[in-house]
Amino acid sequence: IWSEPSMVERAAEDFSQTEVFLTVAESLVGPYVWTRYDILCLPPSFPYGGTENPCLTFVSPTLLTGDKSLADVIAHEIAHSWTGNLVTNSTWEHFWLNEGWTMWLERKIEGDTSPYGEQTFLLSSQIGWNLLRSEVNTMGSTNKWTSLVWPLEGEDPDIAYSRVPYEKGFNLLYRLEKLLGSKFFESFARVYVDTFKFKCVTSGEFKDLLVSTCACDEMKATLLATVDWNKEFFATGLPECPDLSNTLGKAVEDVSRTWLSGALSGGDVLATVSAQDIEGWSVKQLCMFLDILLEAEDVFPLHLLDALNSLYSFNNSNNAEIKYRWCLLCIDSEADWIIPVVEDMLSTQGRMRFIRPLYRALRASSIGAQLSIDIFTSNYDIYHPIARKMVQIDLDKADKEDIM
Repeated sequence: IWSEPSMVERAAEDFSQTEVFLTVAESLVGPYVWTRYDILCLPPSFPYGGTENPCLTFVSPTLLTGDKSLADVIAHEIAHSWTGNLVTNSTWEHFWLNEGWTMWLERKIEGDTSPYGEQTFLLSSQIGWNLLRSEVNTMGSTNKWTSLVWPLEGEDPDIAYSRVPYEKGFNLLYRLEKLLGSKFFESFARVYVDTFKFKCVTSGEFKDLLVSTCACDEMKATLLATVDWNKEFFATGLPECPDLSNTLGKAVEDVSRTWLSGALSGGDVLATVSAQDIEGWSVKQLCMFLDILLEAEDVFPLHLLDALNSLYSFNNSNNAEIKYRWCLLCIDSEADWIIPVVEDMLSTQGRMRFIRPLYRALRASSIGAQLSIDIFTSNYDIYHPIARKMVQIDLDKADKEDIM
């Protein structure tokens, strides 16, 4: 682990499962070829959660929580050692091959290292589907950047970047796994890596390899022939959603349903909830809970936000994934008391996954429209140039939409 002295011990503790993740990945897709694997924890302005490089992964200090709860990003970057670094998309149009395969492998690692096994795999996949649905809703279902294979035609890939290649890519791979069987598809993942290692690959080459691998099994070849590849690669919007039901997610849905019913009916939800409702929940479950509340069509009432915070202490969370979701929920409800928390989050780190949605939400609100400009201006110099560019595009787009 490499980092500033003030963070190195925390990073070493939070990322202590690295060797276990590597071992599981090797069992799935073959030997790790890069000799050593180090992690560099960068300053807070680093605009990504993690960036894969052979031998040395770059990560954001927003992953440091003290409880290893965001170590899935390390699993993701480790997975890139095979799908991204060893096998690389030939052009940015085929970026999903890097990220979709890496999400698939990351979730396999998570499932194999969790006491809940496949339930953890499915919970993470369910959260991913929710993120994909939210992203497509924000971008628009006919937006060309919601297709799996991007029609870049010379445009800047940074403009196209979103969670779509990650989650829509994973969605296709997981549906293929369910169609052809997990044992077969896991063996195909190794064939894919062995065939294209140290090479670049296109979506068509991925498809051709899968078709040829299935050709010797008449039943699998027949099943694969039902896949509409043109639709999978080039259709915009949401794909088909596979069955992702799991016991961990159901517990979250049950509690969130109680809160949402109170928000809709105006009933006394406080008489039926308690802090014990979420006792023992993982960070993923807490994130899913907040995602469900965020997706609700109606604004969440302020008195229930106060109750949520009193019971679950979201304002005091030191977990960036929880905090940014909580901030978004409060901004959507025009809760002005969240502004200091939002400003602190925007002023102390520059990870685009967090700052871009927060700036967009602030700009669209009545409590933070002008504040979004003020905070961005005052923190401009601390952000990475890519983050500056993308936030500026978001704010300019919001201004144009206001005019229209």
